[in-house]
Amino acid sequence: MSLALTDYFKNEFNFSIKKNTSEVSEFKKKNFESFLKQGLPTKLLEDWKYSSIINNFDHAANIFTSSKLDKVSNIPFEDFEHNKIIVYNGSFLTSEFYDVDKDRISLTNLQQYLNEQKFGYLKTNYVARNTLVNLNNAFSQDGFYLVVKEGSVLQYPIIIYSIFDKLIDKKIGFQKNIIELEKNSKILIYQKSIFHNNSSFLNLSTTYKLDRNSHLRNYILNQNNLDNNIFRYQEFFLSKECFVESLTFSNLIRNIRDEIEIHLNDVLATGNLYNIQSLIDSDDHEIKIKIFHNAENTKSNQTARCVLDGKSRGVYQGKIFVDSKAQKTDGYQLIKSLLLSDKANFHSKPELEIYADDVKCSHGSSSSSLNPDEIFYLMTRGLTKLAAKRMLVKAYIAEVLEKIQDKYIRNIFLKIAEKIYE
Repeated sequence: MSLALTDYFKNEFNFSIKKNTSEVSEFKKKNFESFLKQGLPTKLLEDWKYSSIINNFDHAANIFTSSKLDKVSNIPFEDFEHNKIIVYNGSFLTSEFYDVDKDRISLTNLQQYLNEQKFGYLKTNYVARNTLVNLNNAFSQDGFYLVVKEGSVLQYPIIIYSIFDKLIDKKIGFQKNIIELEKNSKILIYQKSIFHNNSSFLNLSTTYKLDRNSHLRNYILNQNNLDNNIFRYQEFFLSKECFVESLTFSNLIRNIRDEIEIHLNDVLATGNLYNIQSLIDSDDHEIKIKIFHNAENTKSNQTARCVLDGKSRGVYQGKIFVDSKAQKTDGYQLIKSLLLSDKANFHSKPELEIYADDVKCSHGSSSSSLNPDEIFYLMTRGLTKLAAKRMLVKAYIAEVLEKIQDKYIRNIFLKIAEKIYE
């Protein structure tokens, strides 16, 4: 990292913490110091050896300072009943919950949450392991903090609309959200980003904390990002008997690194991760996943389907870590890629790191092209060659999408899959 960039960050940081309490400032200082010590990640680091996103960091010249609005118009809301959270250029703007769900949650601005010293698991000595997460912790101010109250089961899904506009063009933007599920609660979240900005570097972070026997279904759409570089980090902390299902669908995305960590910290915790990459032209999407089995009788599943055309590039690095006390662990990982072009490429790196002896863990990875016999068979049934290819690709993707239980969310993704390669 250049001296000029370091000095710029220092000046911006010293200005940004003035509105924080001393406790929050201490938390941010520790993370900023860690960022300065490590610097920006490079390909010399094992976790970043396949990454291209960091090459574009300097394209965004300045850090974006939050701008306040009362409302944003022309938001493409989904056409079924749902609760809404609206985030504008990284700042929590407003929300709209049905009366039946309104008393089941608590929702506030992240800055207010931190300044009231409700740190919970974000202690003042908390320092992230990832240097870009350090940077996010240091600069994020105005995301949201959502709590689903004990015993609450939300009747309607929550859709988080994250809107980015031209005010953030050619700038580094930060967004940090915290979502906490108290005991015996259940929610479904769909995260949708709307991009009207250009040449930004977006550093997005969400922390999920699940208390005993809470259930979270979390779905993310990466789409129509044609000119921005995005680093999205998600971390999940699961206690006893918790369940997480998270699916990310990526299509028309330019350059994104999705990084996910799941900590299975107590017995009978389960984490299922599904990823779909549908990449064309020069799309570049990197997925980095670490699942930590920190207690006995925990279970995880990683399933990925990757379709690459044009000069696109996909990366999947998935690691299963099993602690010495995590006996009876069940960890599964399977990554499949389908290459539709000779110029497309896919890198897969499945890993197991196991320190217990009574476990069931497996991993696998494969790359292939469309089967000409299957194409020929469909053509004998009256389909054109293009229609046959489209049907096979859709079926390849739908195998994962069918795991989505909510019919409205499932149909959103299936419609996107229908339009691919039209």
